Amino acid sequence: MSIQEIGSKGKEGLPGYVNRKQSGNAERFQESLMQNLKSQEQENTASIIERAPQGVGMTGNPARIRVNEVTNTDAVQTTEVRHMSYEESDNIEIAVTEGYTLKGKLEGHHVYVEAKYDDGRLEAYHVDTDRVQERTEHRIEQFALETIDSLTG
Repeated sequence: MSIQEIGSKGKEGLPGYVNRKQSGNAERFQESLMQNLKSQEQENTASIIERAPQGVGMTGNPARIRVNEVTNTDAVQTTEVRHMSYEESDNIEIAVTEGYTLKGKLEGHHVYVEAKYDDGRLEAYHVDTDRVQERTEHRIEQFALETIDSLTG
């Protein structure tokens, strides 16, 4: 039996699939995908709005790592963004699912924290670690303490 004979028998066995494309499948798939993405985005937006505290001016995202304008502690102060590189950082946290990256640099009793969000915004903070409560729930303060711990080990 030669290769040609096998090839021809194979084609006869699958007559409905040989050299046949169903036109429009790619377009229908792409349209369906786009509708699903839009629907998912709307659901996520509605969920974020429902979870947001009422009467509190948050400047943050759902991960709530940004400094709350109303409850800003003495330990965390906003500062000018330096565009610190990964190499300059003492501590780095990349939170893909939450949509942010934190970089920290110990500077005496302060930790410089730079936050970059998925939408491209950058924010920077000076955290006075002497004023941070040990059991803080604020992500920026926690990250500052983790930066010190990573260096003092």
